[in-house]
Parts: sequence; structure tokens; C-alpha cells
Amino acid sequence: MKKLNSSLLMLALCFTLLSSTAAAVKLGETYSAIATNNAIVVSNSTDAPDAHLVHPAVYKIEGANYFKLRDIAMLLNGSDKQFAVNYDDNAKAVSITSGKPYTAIGGELSGTAAASCSAIVSNNTISINGNSSDLKVFKIDGANYFKLRDLGQALDFYVGYDDETKTVTISGTKGYKTTENIGFFQETIVLKEPSALTVICGENKNVEALKGTYSWTYQNEDGTEMGINADSMHPLTAKKYMPYFENLVSSRATLLWTTAPDEVSVRCWSEECWGQFDAKSENIPVEVFETEALDGSYSRGFMIELKGGSCIYEVIAKWDSFEKYNGTASYSFYTDVKDQSGLREQFPQYFDLSTFKGLEVYVWSMAEGSYRCGVLAGTNRNKTWEEIMDLSLHSVSVEEMKQILASYDIPDEEVFLLACHQPISSFAYEIDSAYCAAVAAQFDDRYACFSAPEMME
Repeated sequence: MKKLNSSLLMLALCFTLLSSTAAAVKLGETYSAIATNNAIVVSNSTDAPDAHLVHPAVYKIEGANYFKLRDIAMLLNGSDKQFAVNYDDNAKAVSITSGKPYTAIGGELSGTAAASCSAIVSNNTISINGNSSDLKVFKIDGANYFKLRDLGQALDFYVGYDDETKTVTISGTKGYKTTENIGFFQETIVLKEPSALTVICGENKNVEALKGTYSWTYQNEDGTEMGINADSMHPLTAKKYMPYFENLVSSRATLLWTTAPDEVSVRCWSEECWGQFDAKSENIPVEVFETEALDGSYSRGFMIELKGGSCIYEVIAKWDSFEKYNGTASYSFYTDVKDQSGLREQFPQYFDLSTFKGLEVYVWSMAEGSYRCGVLAGTNRNKTWEEIMDLSLHSVSVEEMKQILASYDIPDEEVFLLACHQPISSFAYEIDSAYCAAVAAQFDDRYACFSAPEMME
């Protein structure tokens, strides 16, 4: 397929350019910030492990987690890696001192991150232990936000990431450079063409998207730049070559590149638009999340909600590593997603529930690796055995539950996975953190999972 695509679809024109200087971050420059989708865990004790979830306002900017400086100082206060923060309003200067206790000023660890907002490059000068620092810092609502890994490296506290649970770990018991995160310091690889895009839909369904038109520039070892312009067929005329997801139940697609782009946009057309160059497309919102490899290096991943029925998607990705490489590439793929009409007819009790107090999705195992579930409107009471047993009589698969949940306009934070036992099942298993993590993984780590409370008689 690659050879066919190269010979039939691509016409590459290569040219050499003069070297250029890297773009600098400018004071007052505005960036897009979105609320993180990662869980945040803090642990400051080795003798008595005290790992616990915290909920500071954290934003993703250019794919990385940015924390409020004073929130991190509060979280590490009293640990081996504590640090003090002082601010000189006249000089507009922030000073950070390692090893000293932090004095709270009020407001730390309060508030929640907005779904999206603007982050402005901070106009404050930063010093760490008396030395001037050039860390990239953003102002959001008047507070300074630092990239967590930059701060961890500068102040030598631990920053970890678990890709399976999408959990960020902060600890004041050990330093930054450990075997878990040493891969973060690897040098940037020079890409000579855009990375391939893998699209993942549901369980064990993934394809390599069709690479289309791209424009690319990269730096040679001698400092000169090489440029490539590659033209391709319009997505609406490439049906013969386009990868196809058929009979999907999952309504979400994950977009992954070997080297993640800095920006991604997605648009789609219905299948009635095949062959129509001027057909109007629909823009699809893109969610950014962070993914980390086993060597500790990390990058961005992207996720979209798929439209029901048969649709053609075009993904536009943009890279910019300043002097190393940069460019834009187009990719396309084709999906057929089952609609919810059949599920709504078969399980009407799972649709149009009140979401005032969120949704509670009860999940249980009937055999090893086999999960069934049901959903109830959120309440402030424990459920009865009769309610849980009734769910077993109308249980659905994980993929079917994803479709049911897709019918609700509700934030992910208000959907709660509750791992439980079914009284009618003889299959024995322990509901612990590992089981909850496995349940969350079934739902693409989109929702938090907890052990279900004891049932009422």
C-alpha cells in the first residue's frame, strides 16, 4: 500500500533553503490552555506511604501540564523537597528558595481549571536559589504557572507518569533524575518527513491513516534546511486507498503519532460527499492528553468523538520544533459507527436519566477479563441489592455502555465508574486498586473508577 500511495498519490518537489533562526517566546504572547485530563497524586512519606489524590487547577499548554507555583510549594511543604516562594511586587520578581518551608498566603489548592482559557507569557522575572532562571512561565488569572517537569528538574523533586492510569505523581521523597524519568532528557530527533498516524477505535481496532498532502522543512547537519512539498488526492476522491473502520461501537477515536505534532485539527464529511470537492465539512473538537513511554519520555496524544453513521475524516497536523524541523501534514480515514437507536430501543432505562448528580456506571466481572455494566442516575445514597441485581438483568457490554454514555451531554468528571460484585454471580474477585484501574482502562481511562459502596439491605 505504501508503494502504491507513493507512486499514484505523491508528487514530491524538494528544495534547499537557507538556515533560519529559531522562533523565540515573546513577552505577553498568548497560548491556548485546556484543563488537564490527568489524575494528580502526591506522596511525601517513605515510612508511611501517604499517596493521595489532589485537585489543583492544572492546565495543558502545548501538550504539557502546567501547575500554579504556589500550589506545588504547598503540596511539597514539609517534605525533603520543600521550597519557599517570595514575590516582589515593585520589581515584578518571583524568587524560589529550595529547602525552606513555604508560607501560605491563602488561595492555594483552591478553585478548578476552566475547560479552556488563554495563557499569557509571564512578565515576571524568575530566580531560583539566587540565580536567574529562563523557565517558560505563563500567567493565568494573574497567577504564575510552571511546566511541572521544568520545575521538578530545577528544584530536584520527583515527577512520574503512569500511562495506563493517566496519573501524574509528585513526590518530595526523591529527586528528579531517576530511572523512571531519565528518558525525558533525550535529545530531539530530526524528522525528515511527518510521522505516520495510527488511529485507534475501540478494542483491538486500529489502522494507519492515509497520509496526504504535506509541506515539510528540516535542518541538515551543516545548518542548511531541506524542504519537501508533497501533493496528494483530496480525501473525498481517495476512497479506493482510504483505511476503513466498519461496524464500530466505540464513538471515540485516539490519534497517535510516533512523534506527536504540536497542533491538530479535524474535519469530517458524511459519506454522501464522496467525490464532491466543494462539499461543506464539519469541524470536530480535538481533546489533548499526555502519554508517556516506559523510558520516561512523554508526548501528546489526541482524541475525537466520532459522528454516527459513515463519515470521512481529515486530520491536519502541525509540527514546530523551531530550528530542527517543522511542517504540516494531512491524513484521512473512513468510519462507520453504529447509531444508538437499537440500544435505546432495547435498554430505554439507560437513556435520558437525570444527570443533576452525575451518572453512576456499575461494572462487574462474570469471568476473567469479561466485564458487564449498567448505569443509574447519581444519588447521595448507597444503592440496594435489588437495584444492582436489576442491572444484571439488563446488563450491557463495555462498548455498548460507551455508546449509551455518548448520548449524554455531561463532563467526564461527572461520570463515575463503580466496581462492584453481582450477587447472582459465583465468580470471585477482589475489588482493589488494580481492579479499578483495569475497569478504567476498559473505558479508555476517560472516567475515574472507585470501589462501589456497601449495598443497602
